[in-house]
Amino acid sequence: MNFLWDRKPGAANPASVEFLREMLYFFQMLAERVGPHSWAIVCHNPADFGRARMLEAISDGTKVTIRAFHSAGDAEEWLRNPIRYDAGVAEFPARNPSLLNPLFA
Repeated sequence: MNFLWDRKPGAANPASVEFLREMLYFFQMLAERVGPHSWAIVCHNPADFGRARMLEAISDGTKVTIRAFHSAGDAEEWLRNPIRYDAGVAEFPARNPSLLNPLFA
């Protein structure tokens, strides 16, 4: 079971690090019930993207795979085959151009 969480444009989420840890705890408890799953978080401003990347980093070693995205199309494509981010692996862009990088198709 995978989830797409689209943070609609608007004011940045004022979540603290403690709140993000509690959120990850909720995701882990959900994983205990439904099994390993993935969350694609679509962010529309730099602050939310940074918080989503923090969740991505602290989810390492858990049953929850989290990735931050700037476009819903890229997030949906990733959810078809969710893999953890690995800084040592070069990932090619999606086949369909994203809104942010239309030339990467």
